[in-house]
Amino acid sequence: CVCDGKIECCGSQEFDSNTCSCRCMNSQDCEAGFTFDEIQCKCVCNAIISEDAWLSRSKDCYYNRNNKIFNPFTCGCECPRWYKCPTGKVMNNETCRCQCPSIECPNSQRLNRLTCKCDCIWKKCTSGYIWDTEKCECLCKRRYCPPGYVWDQEKCNCI
Repeated sequence: CVCDGKIECCGSQEFDSNTCSCRCMNSQDCEAGFTFDEIQCKCVCNAIISEDAWLSRSKDCYYNRNNKIFNPFTCGCECPRWYKCPTGKVMNNETCRCQCPSIECPNSQRLNRLTCKCDCIWKKCTSGYIWDTEKCECLCKRRYCPPGYVWDQEKCNCI
């Protein structure tokens, strides 16, 4: 076989001077759901070979997998990559929804799912006390004491 070596090969194929033809130099076995493509010289998702398979996988991803989209490169269903979560939130790859990251709040606080910050669990205070949102507790409402008395914060009274 005499080859002039000026043949242009398709895709990722390379010219083989022994056979005077273009071929994949790295043929391989593919995992389930994939087929070796002799032009691209790599395993490709079976769903991209047939339009019916593509449509079937796309519908399955959207309707049965939380509005995910079909990714032909991984042959799987994924959350859309173009959707970005607002600052402070992260994508839940199971539900394709933005959510707060794992945050442990102190006992007197709970996670606000809108702001992703810990907020006080509001309590009604007894008479003479007011709710302090910074300290998450009822604090004594300071009063002015008559002359000769001083304010006692612990007793919440003039002494």
